[in-house]
Amino acid sequence: AAIFAMYLSWFHWRELSPHWSQRDIFWAYLEQRTTPEEPIAAYYMNWRGETFYSRNLVRQVQDTQKIRDFVGPPGREWIIVEQSRFNGLKSTLGDTKKLRIADRSSNKFYLVAAED
Repeated sequence: AAIFAMYLSWFHWRELSPHWSQRDIFWAYLEQRTTPEEPIAAYYMNWRGETFYSRNLVRQVQDTQKIRDFVGPPGREWIIVEQSRFNGLKSTLGDTKKLRIADRSSNKFYLVAAED
């Protein structure tokens, strides 16, 4: 039982953590952004992990018009989206920006770069 508990604690849960948390998504965002002013939004998410791991940098967007306003200014914006909502995000934004999936290491979330 002790060996099984050690296996679960040290290997199994550590291998699953990228899929159940947003920590690695934010590490990818912090590595790939070019300036600290590049904004990040969470599209139709209310998991609270995005606020915790971003240290309150993320902007919660729960409306299609607000996401259009978010990506409106020139430059690159970042969006965290659930994989099941990615196609809806693409159709909402249309051709306003080019969407590139910058990180797909999680089986639940994408980190998307909205670029000119």
